[in-house]
Amino acid sequence: MENPRADLTCRFQKVAALPLPLKRGQCVFHNHELLICGGYYERACFSYHILQNQYKLICRYPAETKFYGHTVVKLEDSSDEDSITLLSLGGYPKHTMIMKYTSVWSGNKVSATDSKCVNQWVPLTDRNNRPVCIGREKDNYEGMRAVIGGSKNHLLFITYPPKNIDVFNLNTLRYVVHSTFPSADDWVWYHCFMFVGLNGLAMMPKQSKRNGKKKNNNNNNNNNNNKNTEMVLFFKKTGLSINFDEASRCFTFHKLPIYANLASFKGYACVNSGDQILFFGGCNGPDGKNTVSNTVYKYSLGRNEWTKFEHTLPYSLCECTAILDANDIYVHILGGKNGNGDILKTHLKTGLEQWVTDTKSEEAKIWSQQNAHEHGIYDNESKDNNNNNIMMMIMMMMMMMMMKKG
Repeated sequence: MENPRADLTCRFQKVAALPLPLKRGQCVFHNHELLICGGYYERACFSYHILQNQYKLICRYPAETKFYGHTVVKLEDSSDEDSITLLSLGGYPKHTMIMKYTSVWSGNKVSATDSKCVNQWVPLTDRNNRPVCIGREKDNYEGMRAVIGGSKNHLLFITYPPKNIDVFNLNTLRYVVHSTFPSADDWVWYHCFMFVGLNGLAMMPKQSKRNGKKKNNNNNNNNNNNKNTEMVLFFKKTGLSINFDEASRCFTFHKLPIYANLASFKGYACVNSGDQILFFGGCNGPDGKNTVSNTVYKYSLGRNEWTKFEHTLPYSLCECTAILDANDIYVHILGGKNGNGDILKTHLKTGLEQWVTDTKSEEAKIWSQQNAHEHGIYDNESKDNNNNNIMMMIMMMMMMMMMKKG
């Protein structure tokens, strides 16, 4: 007898298993390589070659670096396409390191002179060779998340518990601003935080809150349009679009609706393509008593619409890592924990287009419409609008009844 769930999980393909069990891994793409830079209490760093379907060890974090909850980002450097610079920061205890990566698949041997600074994690230093630590002594960087933005890709945006957001200039190695963001949750960490673009979101809700320096409303210079960095943040009941005006150094926050079934969940993996964001798995409840999900959701910023797909992950999964390849063709999903609490070595991939295409499947339409009506959305403005619409419908029905009686 055929498995009725086989068709619902067929969108995912297994590739070569990870060299070791991994959860909360940090990954970046470089050309045909997926670089895996440690994880929860894991110091090993590997390169996965998507064409060869194999892994190679790059290095390990220094032995004294026994952290968890860190973040790794790729620094923009157009001077050399064959090598990149990675920045690793945060975690507990916090650290700040960089690595100049040259492909371990090229066959080129690293010279003895370069061996100490290529494919090895070293402390970040300033021009005077003094170590630089990103994060103040009082800052809790466990579970922090960071993205790079700014008009010249020179700004590092850092979000960390309980509800903090900072901007760090990677050129001057100085902070630009310290601020906080509004949240329905008391403690935000291990969350979804992504760069969306520089020219504004397709959809902006009306209500907003502002933090940071006072904004100059008289500044209408169009040259500043490309100096607005747009980001999104999701965690349990919290959904935010975040705008940073580089000229005024001012944040603007807009609340985004949260799909009701997701409002108690954390530990899901996220990727975005344009204004569409995919969510894979997740869990709710305290550690050891989690309900682990295999569900896939999509949120469209442009349509302000959530979709719960009928297609699911092959198994329940949380604290995994999702990343989009360099060509925006496949989403790779690595490691994580299953419903039994086992840390996994699995590596899945799934085609992006089938999830984000404008012509949604009938199953997705059904899920989206049914759940929107049956469960609602955790968003006061949406609820108010829904109530207003209901009142208008009732008034129209009453008017029609009166006209019939007349």
